[in-house]
Amino acid sequence: QIREDYFTLYKDSERRFSLGEVSMEIYRNSVQAYYKQVELVIEAQTNFNSSKLLLESLIGAPLQEIDGYQGFLQRLDAELRAY
Repeated sequence: QIREDYFTLYKDSERRFSLGEVSMEIYRNSVQAYYKQVELVIEAQTNFNSSKLLLESLIGAPLQEIDGYQGFLQRLDAELRAY
């Protein structure tokens, strides 16, 4: 949602800049703010994916195969007992 809000502000600034209603600086700031949000979303998705892969490697199964929290705890308990 935040990225969409920044995109809307960016497009509005672009339109207003093309009409001469805002300065180049305001337009540039809105472009930079939008792309910063895009960067943050990509970074968050990368961190999530890395954490998910780490968790899956620790439990030895894809998260899609885990049927809820209780199933996860049972598998974790079995793995711990195997060591």
